Amino acid sequence: MIEDYIRQENTLILAITAANGDLTNSDGLNLARRYDPEGKRTIGVLTKLDLMDDGTNALDIFEGKTLKLSLGYIGVVNRSQQDINSNKTIDEAIRDEAEWFKSDSKAAPYRQIRFRMGSQYLQKVLNEQLGKHIKEKLPGIRRSLQKKVQELKRTLQDLGHSDEDGGRQTQSSLVYTLLNKFNSRLQSQVEGRSLDVPLNHVGPGATINRTIYGEVNEFINQALREPNGDEIMMALVNLPGYRNSIFPNQDAIDIAIRQLVEKYREPLYSSLEAIKTIFIHAIEDAARLYIGTYPTLLNRYRQSFWHI
Repeated sequence: MIEDYIRQENTLILAITAANGDLTNSDGLNLARRYDPEGKRTIGVLTKLDLMDDGTNALDIFEGKTLKLSLGYIGVVNRSQQDINSNKTIDEAIRDEAEWFKSDSKAAPYRQIRFRMGSQYLQKVLNEQLGKHIKEKLPGIRRSLQKKVQELKRTLQDLGHSDEDGGRQTQSSLVYTLLNKFNSRLQSQVEGRSLDVPLNHVGPGATINRTIYGEVNEFINQALREPNGDEIMMALVNLPGYRNSIFPNQDAIDIAIRQLVEKYREPLYSSLEAIKTIFIHAIEDAARLYIGTYPTLLNRYRQSFWHI
């Protein structure tokens, strides 16, 4: 999901990496290099400077000798887990961070560049770069939006909506027009009256016809031929058990009918499911054609349809 954002040219990338780790294996920097190979919109942030081994530092990284970024790197010292557990505030952490860069022995290599270190400097840089980035990208975004508006206007005109009435056509009338076209399309597809009737495959209406008058009709005809007289007579003989029965028992016929219904329940349900699937595909086809460009309306339709 994060790649969906950083691949966009309008996005600033904040690549955060622990200073006491291997920079070449940093997930953040590797992603940044993939989508911003020239490093023009990536700001590197090095954390955990205070946890680096004695005798080591990140000066080469800050000076761009390891992996150069046009916007550079900023070092920060965050709260430790112990600080968080002891409820150290953000203000206290920022104060302690500034003190660390001033006096801690591990911060000695950064004395000459400490003016561009710390969380407050990071905040300042982000504000400046964001403002600059917006100013640079805004004209392109405006042109893109204008192009999109023109495309949507053409789509509305194709759907029968016009701006000639000064915008007096209401949303409800537009929805009414779309739904009328949707309904006509669905009806013609199912009833076989569509001018663009498919020529390379069996359409939804014909498929439903085959299912009802082919498979289902065969089940019904077979059911009318069963059960035979021997089965009913055997049910009449077996139902009373050890008791004498003067009159034929209606329960025997009921049992025979229930067995017959149970026998054909599954194939009939399968046929009904097939018909439902055909209807769903036909409805989705009509919906995508006429209201697919209106995601909110399409989602509301789908919610209502599945509720029904």
